Amino acid sequence: MSRSARYTLSGSSSSSGRVQPGRTQSGSSADWFSSWSRRPAETFKPLDSPDSGLGSPSRGGTVGSGQDQSAILEVASVDWEAVINATDHHTDQFDAVMDHQIPVIRRGQTFKLTVNFKRAVIGHRDNIRLRFEFGSHPSIVRGTRVVEQVMGKDETLVKKQWGAKVRTLSGGHVFMTVMVPADCAVGYWKLSILTNFKEDTSKIQTFSVDQGAYVLFNPWVKEDIVYLENEKDLKEYVLNDMGKIYCGTDKRLRSRAWNYGQFEDGVLEAAVQLLDNSRLDASARGNAIKVVRTISAVVNAPDDNGLLEGNWSGNYEGGTPPTQWQGSVQILTEWLKTGVPVRYGQCWVFSGVTTTVLRALGIPGRSVTNFASAHDTNANITIDYHYSETYEKLEDMDVDSIWNFHVWNECWMDRPDLPAGHGGWQAIDATPQETSEGVYRAGPCSVAAIRKGEVGFQYDAPFIFAEVNADIVHWMCESENSLVKLEVDCKG
Repeated sequence: MSRSARYTLSGSSSSSGRVQPGRTQSGSSADWFSSWSRRPAETFKPLDSPDSGLGSPSRGGTVGSGQDQSAILEVASVDWEAVINATDHHTDQFDAVMDHQIPVIRRGQTFKLTVNFKRAVIGHRDNIRLRFEFGSHPSIVRGTRVVEQVMGKDETLVKKQWGAKVRTLSGGHVFMTVMVPADCAVGYWKLSILTNFKEDTSKIQTFSVDQGAYVLFNPWVKEDIVYLENEKDLKEYVLNDMGKIYCGTDKRLRSRAWNYGQFEDGVLEAAVQLLDNSRLDASARGNAIKVVRTISAVVNAPDDNGLLEGNWSGNYEGGTPPTQWQGSVQILTEWLKTGVPVRYGQCWVFSGVTTTVLRALGIPGRSVTNFASAHDTNANITIDYHYSETYEKLEDMDVDSIWNFHVWNECWMDRPDLPAGHGGWQAIDATPQETSEGVYRAGPCSVAAIRKGEVGFQYDAPFIFAEVNADIVHWMCESENSLVKLEVDCKG
């Protein structure tokens, strides 16, 4: 099923006689759980305990009377409760949720899930697990494959760990609460339901749910690296889907209205697909620092067949002139449809689309304009102009430049990789200017570090510092190998 297809309650099931790794045919229920749980040291109430929520089956009947009561529990349908969860997760503006009931949830908090079985659940006999998988090669070791025992309703779920427990049980209807950890990989997760008899772990029934769920960053919870405390800022930098991007000159400012459109059909799918196509390993998709660095790379196209092709030539044949774009949605949905870089963009277009991708994924983001913006090509934090001995300008030697304006982005996150005080707004730049570690990208770079002139921190601090604070140096070329410094303009 396509990720953007209308939500379905169906799936596919299969039986397996394989003994899972780390388990024996005769292993007890406790042994079986320890071999699959990420928390083997903990102990849990058995599902058939009086207060587990999975006691004896209700006598009112079952879901689908066709299944033999002695057979392994089979799934009839799964309900992600997408609209209900969206309200709790601040995702109720996504068209994917409201129009198609595709689940979009945020990490670091619980969501509701209902599984309907073909017969009543018998607590002392039936075992239920949830398997979540992410990426093309899911792995338990790498955190992209998770198998969780469904626990009793009185158990406590921890924000830093995957977990699942019963909310309510009614015959074959099991209403669950599932915890997604605050460092979970962001993107599209698939779900399977595993069932077996507790006394016989050699036979497992697997039901693969057709519809997976999008998991996003969560700036509303303190455990997430992108946590943003101020509610007004959350509304502006995560939920606001319209804005202005400034351009012009420092003497004559102008603005462009921009439709970020992060909640519109196809935009979230495109944002996730950009990450899926990138060089970023699936196991690193929970790291906001690496994710935004990747975003600054994949929004442009020169070296990774990314989203948008830049063009500063003035000839826009075969594409759309950058000045004609009014928002990000058409660009993202066109790329999603064709898989080919969209033509054409300049700095404000790259920045507007980057803001959309950041907000769609749950990272607070904004477009930022710098006037009289320096472009330092050799990372010496100066803009160098060269002259002959007769003071004629040697333009063929001048590879640095100053733009009337340049637009990049800032995104909000903690920076545990840097000294304290360097979290908060981070600069990233998706306009392909210079390569960083062999790829056209820039940042994230701490804005606090830039303001203090601390250019030794990752990522790309010298280049971004030079954009706002480079000295202009004038040189005289006395001979082929001799340069004499004429003047330094520290005011820019």
